[in-house]
Amino acid sequence: MLPNGDCVVSEEVCCTNLYDIAQHILSGLYEGMLECFQPTQCDPGGLLAYVTMGDGDDLVLDALTVALTSVDPSFNTVARNETSPFGLYRATFTIRLLESGWPMAYEENGEIFVPDPVAQNAMARHAYAHGERMYRRLTYMASHGECVPAGMSCSKVEVSALRAMNPQGGSIGWETTLVLALPWGMQ
Repeated sequence: MLPNGDCVVSEEVCCTNLYDIAQHILSGLYEGMLECFQPTQCDPGGLLAYVTMGDGDDLVLDALTVALTSVDPSFNTVARNETSPFGLYRATFTIRLLESGWPMAYEENGEIFVPDPVAQNAMARHAYAHGERMYRRLTYMASHGECVPAGMSCSKVEVSALRAMNPQGGSIGWETTLVLALPWGMQ
């Protein structure tokens, strides 16, 4: 059972590698994106960032999230000249950036108004820039071996395509996945 709000949460938890990896990815991405999300008069809140699970908390806007979506063994893995039936484990993390402020159609006095194309274009420019920044930072981390914390090993990193999330309810976003091959079966 997970601790509820009425109890003191202990830091003593076993098997935290997956959480530690997710938090490490989140920290690296967040730090790399901060200059794009400084609080301003137009956006006083800045960017939230947190680790979640599965499909995440899609109702939290203006947030960068990292979620563990699956872990599965890679059968008959060869490492250090040994074949192991469960050598590597593939941990898949979904990374999302969800933002508010996308222009929407609205109704006033029975008349429907579509978004102003100029405003939509301006918001698209920002959304593209934020998605590109996130993705470039992630691919940098992947190519430089920075996707796992110091002291952990990872034998392979795969970054999927950056996918735009369709505008919905005034929000827009980006999503990608990161797959890490962890040598748990070799330890």
